[in-house]
Amino acid sequence: MKKQNRLVRLAIWSLWILVSTAVLAEIMLRVASIPIYRRPATLTVVGPPDPPRPPHEEARFGELLRLGPTAELPYRLRPQLDLVFKGASVTTDAGGYRHTPASCEEPRAIRVVGLGDSVLFGWAVEADETAWNHIAAALNRDGDECWSFLNTAAPGYNTTNEIAVFESLLATQSADLVLLHYHPNDLDVADPVRRRRTPWAPNSFLFGRLRGLSLKAFVHHRVAFLDENDRVRVLNSEMHRIPVDSRSQLGIPGVQRAFEKLARLQAEHGFELQIVSHAPFHPEVQRIATALGLPTFSAGPALARIERERGWSQVDPSPLVISRTDGHPSALSHEIQADHYLEELGRTGVLDRLLDAARNDVQANPEGIPPSSDSRSPTASRR
Repeated sequence: MKKQNRLVRLAIWSLWILVSTAVLAEIMLRVASIPIYRRPATLTVVGPPDPPRPPHEEARFGELLRLGPTAELPYRLRPQLDLVFKGASVTTDAGGYRHTPASCEEPRAIRVVGLGDSVLFGWAVEADETAWNHIAAALNRDGDECWSFLNTAAPGYNTTNEIAVFESLLATQSADLVLLHYHPNDLDVADPVRRRRTPWAPNSFLFGRLRGLSLKAFVHHRVAFLDENDRVRVLNSEMHRIPVDSRSQLGIPGVQRAFEKLARLQAEHGFELQIVSHAPFHPEVQRIATALGLPTFSAGPALARIERERGWSQVDPSPLVISRTDGHPSALSHEIQADHYLEELGRTGVLDRLLDAARNDVQANPEGIPPSSDSRSPTASRR
């Protein structure tokens, strides 16, 4: 009997310690969030700093941005940037697109447009080290044709934002090939759009932190990414932080609407299309793309295989990511991705079709007279 009483007292004491520790941790996390809550949200501090930042000093994310016109396009990169961000130089052109050093600019150029987020943008890597630039360099080095590359990617974009940028671009330009880089976090809204979490929010900070750690929601040491079903559960618990007019972009339905718009644009403008990713596609996302006739290709399995074969799976961090706390692809990963994307474009005949169309264009228009704005699509001028 005494032994049972001791066990009961021990159980009660242990439960009291556990509950007390959880309550104390919850209070500490909420207190620690106060300074973060008091900071202005990213989209309220966009644009250049005042006074101007000294050259080569690290810039804040907001300094790269300008406000966008709609919830579908909440922000864009500022034009004529020349600054350092995440240890890499970032320069943009007059349209606010990051420079592609290996791009070839001629009236007859085959026009390639990239849609994506921080991965295609080249987070924490130099412009000439991005997968986008590696593809441009390979095509312009190995052939006689001129390939013009325009990188419309911006950190934080989801698929809806990326296609909104592309739709605005099509009002004045055309594209022969579109590469859309898909990322598992395209189910979410861009971080700058999210509201700051208030210290008095009803959801538990402690449970949220533990869930984030268990899912490795935002820190990836390797090439494996958070399962999209788990991400949906995280999103549902933080819906109060997402503006009402942005909620239609969330989850599988948001991706489906974006893909449907992309399919309509392709039918209207006649460009070649390839959806790529450095992570495996979620089965539902893959199903939607297949049903719409949108081709997909993932370099994720190849990256994982290379990591295993070279023993990098035992290294922390893997050479394929920026650092232990930043899971963005490293320069090496960008180079590997570019090789596999190029191989897929060749295997599926996309490159050959574009080259044939370019040669036909030369035969039909040997003087190189620029086509009218209404005939700048491959459907009108090259097919």
